[in-house]
Amino acid sequence: MRLGLVGWPSETGLGMELRDALRNLPVQSVFFMNHPGRPMTEEWKKKTVGDYDLPKKMEAWVNSEKIDTVLTWETPGNWEFPEVWRKLGVRWFCVVHWDWFSPKQLKAWKLARILVPFDLVGAGLMSTYDLPSQTIPVPVATDRLAF
Repeated sequence: MRLGLVGWPSETGLGMELRDALRNLPVQSVFFMNHPGRPMTEEWKKKTVGDYDLPKKMEAWVNSEKIDTVLTWETPGNWEFPEVWRKLGVRWFCVVHWDWFSPKQLKAWKLARILVPFDLVGAGLMSTYDLPSQTIPVPVATDRLAF
């Protein structure tokens, strides 16, 4: 497997998930994008691909890095990416957080292998949208939470 991560390295929960995955999974390459409205450090900003012609950049990245599996969070990053991945034979896994699920994109979601952090999310996706998923319990780093 040649795993590619796609997402935003912004100072958000999604950014932390992306950076944690980068540290803990066998990642071949990362496709960093700018997050609309969420700041990121200059270190991460230098690594982003920019904001124009993203589907073309995605196809070039997949081909140059020989990515066969992509992991994203909440969305594919750009709703044109799933079709690019399908066309190139790339498996797309997405960790779905129920609060940001986009039901308008069901055609794209049917191309994904959906991962959910707990069973209730998976049950909701199945009963509401007929979308299967697999539960992968996500550990919570409580030292990052200020109580």
